[in-house]
Amino acid sequence: MSNVILIMGMHRSGTSAMAGVCNILGVDLGKGLIGSDAFNPKGHWEHEEMVLIHRSILRDLGRSAGCVHALLPEKLKSRVLADIKRTIGEAIDKDFYKVRLWAVKDPEISRLIPFWLPPIQQRNISPKFLIMVRHPYEVARSLHNRNGFTLRKSLLLWLRYTLEAERSTRGLHRSIITHRFLMADWRTVVLRIQTDLGLMFPRKVATVAPQVDAFLDKGLWHHQQDTLDGASCALGTMAMEVYMALSLNHTAEINRVADSAMAALDVAEGQLRHLPLYSGRDSLAKEIRSVYRGEKLKYVVNSSRKISQVAAVLSAVIGLAGAAQ
Repeated sequence: MSNVILIMGMHRSGTSAMAGVCNILGVDLGKGLIGSDAFNPKGHWEHEEMVLIHRSILRDLGRSAGCVHALLPEKLKSRVLADIKRTIGEAIDKDFYKVRLWAVKDPEISRLIPFWLPPIQQRNISPKFLIMVRHPYEVARSLHNRNGFTLRKSLLLWLRYTLEAERSTRGLHRSIITHRFLMADWRTVVLRIQTDLGLMFPRKVATVAPQVDAFLDKGLWHHQQDTLDGASCALGTMAMEVYMALSLNHTAEINRVADSAMAALDVAEGQLRHLPLYSGRDSLAKEIRSVYRGEKLKYVVNSSRKISQVAAVLSAVIGLAGAAQ
């Protein structure tokens, strides 16, 4: 039986670093990997075809990468679901047929596990889940620097990705690793992953140690948060509670905190479906509403810009046609 490690976690949480380490340890990441850029100078380690499939699934759901809203996959038609599973299965067969240990890394997997499990199980592949978790305020600072996201949007995204990844993999072979732990002691992290996932990496730690040490450049670890305090809003308080539970890695505490947080988000989401009746007394719902309004405003502004650009192009074309006459 072959094994696949699905590497997931919120954007800017060390998924690229973890995927790179796995590759050095002999895990096959397939062909056509997305290269490096200014924000990931060591490489993204993402299978381009799989990433495109994930973006397509999000479009089917009426969402996009980094969407702050719940995905609601139950609204997809059965025909669309069947097409998604077939597409993932074909991509697996193309690059990973009979590969004994391979991995796919993409933060969006955190929210798309239900689409991955059927095609994996149909091929008698054993799924292993590697969830990377980084301090939510470090992630927020990184996203502000890269994308200009507000603090509350970043914290809500952190909660969406982290809680959905935790819930979708509960009871399955998984390993939850903090970015801080990976950077501080990657050798112990590798041992924990092997124990948690019930596998052995093809290459030994002693053999690859110099290569991994060079790869995990601590100089690229920006926006470090030295303490666990600093929660400045309801979303921040919730994110920190989840982060601390995951850092301690006690199953019962993870279940309790994650279930409580997911329930609170569900309640807030339900309140926001009735905005005209919403009184705004719940601070969590109030903060989420402000994020939603910001996203809606951004959509309106972007749409207006696109319309203006199209109008300018049409005007230029009409002008050229008139001059030609």
